[in-house]
Order: sequence, then C-alpha cells, then structure tokens
Amino acid sequence: MKTEVPLNGKPSAAVIIPVHNDSATLSATLETVLPEVRAQGWELIVVDDASTDGSGKLAEAQGARVLRLDENRGVAGARNAGAAKVDVDILIFVDADIVPARGSLTAMVSTLSQRPELHAVGAYPLPGDLSAGWSSHFVGLRSAWGYGWKEGETERNFSSIQSECGAVRRPVFRELGGFPEIYKGVGMEEFQMAHEMEVRGYGNVLIRSASYRHHYKPLFHRCRILYDRTARWVPLFFRRKRFESPGAVGTPGAGVSCLLTALALAGLAAGLFVPPALILALAAWLVQIGLEWSFFRFSGAHYGPLMSVYGFFALQVLNISIVLGFIRGLGRLFRRSRRPGRVS
Repeated sequence: MKTEVPLNGKPSAAVIIPVHNDSATLSATLETVLPEVRAQGWELIVVDDASTDGSGKLAEAQGARVLRLDENRGVAGARNAGAAKVDVDILIFVDADIVPARGSLTAMVSTLSQRPELHAVGAYPLPGDLSAGWSSHFVGLRSAWGYGWKEGETERNFSSIQSECGAVRRPVFRELGGFPEIYKGVGMEEFQMAHEMEVRGYGNVLIRSASYRHHYKPLFHRCRILYDRTARWVPLFFRRKRFESPGAVGTPGAGVSCLLTALALAGLAAGLFVPPALILALAAWLVQIGLEWSFFRFSGAHYGPLMSVYGFFALQVLNISIVLGFIRGLGRLFRRSRRPGRVS
C-alpha cells in the first residue's frame, strides 16, 4: 500500500551530506548548498562518517550542523543516520564531492511539493568534472554521457535514486527502511531503493531544471568501484529482467560495448596463437567505434581530439572491469542458488 504524502503550503526540507575523508571537496559543496538552505529556511546536517581528515571540523567552521559517527557505516548508513535526526517533509541528499547548480535543490523540492504523484526527484550530472586529472575528465564524461535532453523534454523516469544529488519524500523513505546498508562504500543502495519504489508504484524522475558537477576520482579508482557495483547489480538485473535507464550503470548500450571489448581482447589473445583471430579483434573494435562514435565526439567537444583518442583506450579498461564484475556477480548468484535448502 502506498504511503500518501500530502503537502500543504511550503514543505519543510533537510539537506543531508554524508562525508568520509572528503575535506578536499566538502568546502565547495557547502559553499554552494548553504546559501540555498538559508534562503529557503531548511535544515542541513553533515554526517561525519568517522573521517580522519578533519571533515567534521571543516563543516562546523563553515556553519553546518555536524553529526559524528563513531565508526564508518558507509555512505548508505551515513545518509540513514542523518535522515533519522530530522523531522521534515522532504529529504535532500547531496554527496560531499558534488556541487549542485544554483537553484537545483529548490527545483527538486518545488517539483515534489507541486506533483503529488512523484515521490523522488533527481538531478543529473553536467559534463566537465571538477577534478584536475586527465583520467578523471574521462570518468566525468562517461558518467555524464546518456543524460542528454531532447528538445521540449523536462523530465524522465529513472531506474535509480539519484542519491548523490536527489530528494525523496521522508514518509516514503521511512516506509522503505532507508537506504539498504548491505555494503559499505559505494554500493547499489540507490538501485535497490528505486526498485522497491517501482514495485510499490512510487514515481521517481530526473528533472531538467536540477543538475550538478562532480569531483570524479581517477580511472582506476572508478574501475574498482564499477567492478564491485556490477557484481552487486547482477542479482537486481535478474530480478528486474531488464537493463537500466540511459545514464545509469548497466544500460543496453554499455552492455554491448562491454561485450565488444571482451570479444576484441579475446581475439587479440587468440591471435598470438591463431593469427586469423586478429580479424575478430579488429572487427569488434570497428563495430565498437561505430557504436561509441557519438561519445567520442562528445569527449572531443569538451576536451579536444586527444580526449577522443584517450577515451577509446580508457573505455577498454573501464569495460573490462565491468565484464569482470559481471562474471563475479554471476558466480555469486550461482553459489547462492546451490546452497542447501535454497530454491533457485
């Protein structure tokens, strides 16, 4: 049964910022978020998830209320801890490496206050990350790819909660039990919550009027995260029996691109012993270039033609981490199905 959430007049809201050793980026987040919070009369809580770099003190120095956790609970646990400390209509989650565009948080809250059929609203990442590294630029481009808006399009349904920069009605959040705390670090909590909302018939959309920029980590850090996330995503994929929305992890296009990388590398390896197999590698990469041509043009438009070339090689590294994560996830799923007493 769906929780009814009527809002009368201006809704109360709270911004919750989880932080774990992100003092290098937290200041930029607070400098953007605090003025909007004060202008709207909202609450703001920075949840210091057992940081050791002084993140909590930095937040206090900038005027934020800080909730300190004695032990590292992970980003889902930190968000839940912050949500438990407020009594408001709407919860707004913003990560400590995110800089929302001006007015984005207000746009999300306004959308929920005016649209009773919606229960969660998310912002989308803009191309051009805030980090200095070349590989971080690629990660930012790949993350922003897929969010392009068509003329006249103002919102779209989305298969994940934008937990890094999004808003959800508090009664719905409580009904769902908050973000699943199955894993520490960056897990699949936003996809799991979105799936549960979908089952209950709750509306979750991205809106064009809310966006953000991100301090992305370097390529190999991103690969490790995607390896773990993909492994955790596999069970959800088989429950949903479909891929994710454009822009999310696990889209059909990304799946085909990963398959082509795997075929190309397999052909390259086989070619060491059977030279004709090199044709398979070449064919797979040519097809992939055609498939990803728009992304390479998108990359070049933001950082020049060298980024397009770099992007091809970086994409192979990214894709293989996803393929390995998928294989790991299948292995986990198979082992669970073989446990005594478990029905597959």
